[in-house]
Amino acid sequence: MKTNNFFNIKRALLLLKRIMFISKKGFIIWSCIYFGMALLLTFSFISTGYFNLYSIIYSSFIFMFMWGVNFTSLINSSIHKTSMAFSFLTLPVSHFERLIVTWFVSSLFYTIFFTFIIYYVVELSAYSTYIFANTPMYYPALSDILKLSLYYMVFQTAYFFGSIFFKKTQFIKTSLALIILFTIVIFIMIFSYKLVIQDLWIGGIKHLPNFNFTNPKIFQFKFIDIITFYVTPWALLTATYFRIKEKQI
Repeated sequence: MKTNNFFNIKRALLLLKRIMFISKKGFIIWSCIYFGMALLLTFSFISTGYFNLYSIIYSSFIFMFMWGVNFTSLINSSIHKTSMAFSFLTLPVSHFERLIVTWFVSSLFYTIFFTFIIYYVVELSAYSTYIFANTPMYYPALSDILKLSLYYMVFQTAYFFGSIFFKKTQFIKTSLALIILFTIVIFIMIFSYKLVIQDLWIGGIKHLPNFNFTNPKIFQFKFIDIITFYVTPWALLTATYFRIKEKQI
């Protein structure tokens, strides 16, 4: 039987076990730090008698972002070190397996793992404040947490790409690249809006009776969500695949 050199589940699982074994200490340490931070916030809520739902949610995601960027850099740091790159790049796995497994651990698994932790920590904090400070009972906004997690995973994928593409100062370079990219997209949308909407409006359409003009979907936030969730991650993963391939060559 011919071996599948593109993707093999057994090889992928072995690589997954290797990465998880190397990373488990960091996961435990940072999880304990996060629990400590959440505990301090809960004590402050109890002492003031006021539970601020979104302060703990946003603080949690800021923490998640800080550790996530660091975690991604640690996972892919061996690819830039001459002493470690040889052993990492010559592992008996394909480029696609290396890409999928490292992205799965650093982005997808990491996001899902901390999303569950954040949800239950917020719920426990709200309940503790309700019991000890006699405040109204708040329930975590699951839809808000999930949407923030989806946006976060896209950003985490971008920093995953940056950790492989850039050799040094990956965080700064990736952040600057994202700022430039979003600035270009915003300017294109503003210019297109002016060109398509305002020029037609000034051209005499406003004088037509019973005319109702609706902005095209391209200028609505749904279009931005489609670009963010469906186009950007695949483009970044494709670029990362070729970067890994280039590194091994």
